[in-house]
Amino acid sequence: MLNIRIIRILSLLIMVAAASVSYQTQRHLFLDWKVDSFTAAVAPIAIDLLAIICTLAIHTEGVARKGVRTAVFVLVVTGTGSVAANWVAGETLGSKIVHAAMVVLYLMAEWVASQVKVSAARTNTVVRQVQAVEQTTGTEVTADDAMADDLPEAPTSPGPQRYSERHERRLRTGR
Repeated sequence: MLNIRIIRILSLLIMVAAASVSYQTQRHLFLDWKVDSFTAAVAPIAIDLLAIICTLAIHTEGVARKGVRTAVFVLVVTGTGSVAANWVAGETLGSKIVHAAMVVLYLMAEWVASQVKVSAARTNTVVRQVQAVEQTTGTEVTADDAMADDLPEAPTSPGPQRYSERHERRLRTGR
């Protein structure tokens, strides 16, 4: 779990670095395009805040799958626009590459962090399930305990055992 926290922190640092570079670059670009100074100062912040919102939505547990997909889509669109703006703002080829690469680094760090989160979430679910079993039984279940003769039988439902019509038809026809 410590490594996952380190990945999160490093991803955040990359995001801050990319946002700082991107802000300055986009602000200068907007000023070169004769955008008023207030809009030139605020627009890059809005773009970066949108990326931060998407990042939070991607990493927040309990967000519906559709919400995560939307956040990923918006993050990619925002990132692509930011890469393009940073590329256009560069004065030399090297400057264009460095400014655009900062945004790409952020998107790649975000992708790695989200993939690590998925694996960690699955591991945490399994751990919670095992802990729940241990809490209800009072002890850890071993293979020898499961085969013991003195175990009580599992409760059965008092309702009638019926299958769906489709399943019953399959049972009758053997298909």
